[in-house]
Amino acid sequence: MDDFFSNLLEQFEGKTDTTPEWASRNAVSKSAYEAVIKKAQEIEERLKITPRDLMDKLLVAEKQIVVAELAKEIGCSRAALVKSRRPELIELIDKTNVKLSAHFEINAQRKSRDRKPRKDELEARCDQLKKEVEELRKLKIGSLIEDFFSSNISEEQRRLVNKLEVAQHDLKEYKEKSFNQNETIRSLMKQTDVSRTQLQAVKVELDVIKEQLNSEKMQNEVLARRIEHLLHQLNAKS
Repeated sequence: MDDFFSNLLEQFEGKTDTTPEWASRNAVSKSAYEAVIKKAQEIEERLKITPRDLMDKLLVAEKQIVVAELAKEIGCSRAALVKSRRPELIELIDKTNVKLSAHFEINAQRKSRDRKPRKDELEARCDQLKKEVEELRKLKIGSLIEDFFSSNISEEQRRLVNKLEVAQHDLKEYKEKSFNQNETIRSLMKQTDVSRTQLQAVKVELDVIKEQLNSEKMQNEVLARRIEHLLHQLNAKS
C-alpha cells in the first residue's frame, strides 16, 4: 500500500514551478493560485509533524484544500471559484488534493510501522472516514449546485459578475494598502512628536545658556566698571 501512494506521489514530482498562464488572467485567479500553492505546502508540513494518534482527528480543511475556505481566504465569493468559471483552478485543486491524500497515507503508515493498530483505533479511523465522506459529499453537492446556477446565467451577466469579483478583490487590496499607509503615517507622527519633544528640550537648554551668557555679561560689565573706577582712583592719586 505504501508503494501505491509513493508511486502516486512520483507522478507529481518534476512538475514545473512556472506560474500557468490562466493564473495571470486577473487578480482573483492569481490570488487563488498562489493561495492553493501556499496552502498545500502548509498542509504537507502539518502532516509531517502531526503525531499518529492525532492524524485521524484532523478536519478535512486541515488536510485538504476546500474551495469554500479558499474563497474566504482570498476575499471573494464561493461562486467566483466554480468549475464553469475557473476550470483550470478546480483541476489544480483536485490534483493537489490527490497529492495531499497520498502524503497523509504515507505519513500515517510510516508512523504506525512500529506497532499494529488496535481495534479501537481501526474503528475510530473507520468512523472518521465515514464523516469525511459525508462532509465531502455535502461540499460536492454545494459545488454542483453553484456550478449549475453559474452555467445558466448569460454571458453578459457572467462578465458583470467577473468584474464585480475583481473589483471586490481590488477593494480588499486597497484597504490593506490604506491600512499600511495609515500605520506608516502614525509612525511618522510619533517620530515627529519625538522630534518636537527633542526640539523643545533643545530650546529650553538654549534659554538656559542665554541666561547664563546674560549673567556673565552683566558680571563682566560690573567687573569692567570696578576696574575703570580703580584706574580713576589711581590716576587721581598720581
